[in-house]
Amino acid sequence: MRLDDDSKILGRWFNVFDEICRKNAVYFANNVDIDLEDQLPGTMNMQRVTFDYNYYNNFEISKVEFFRREEVRRWVDAIDSTHGIFKYRWSDAILGYLTLAVFAEQNEVLHKPDYVLPYCHKCRL
Repeated sequence: MRLDDDSKILGRWFNVFDEICRKNAVYFANNVDIDLEDQLPGTMNMQRVTFDYNYYNNFEISKVEFFRREEVRRWVDAIDSTHGIFKYRWSDAILGYLTLAVFAEQNEVLHKPDYVLPYCHKCRL
């Protein structure tokens, strides 16, 4: 689970970990976002494949076993070998989104907005 220091869970939530197990999900996503072309060269080319480009990852829950799968590790190693993370500032959010888009089934990704869970980012704490 990731919860950035400028984010806050508001009110009382049900047990999202139980929901992930119950639905056999690999990721509990925050809202969908779009990175700008200047932040990630080639982003606009992705419009041919998907209109959703990444998840806000100031809050996320991941099933670690998914990211340890052999085919996922090979994908991550291939991306890492390009040095694009350093050269072009590829973010962990977009790379995580693409990894899920390629290797996870649609029903394995849960979306926070579907659950109406009170939460704020960049909120006054």
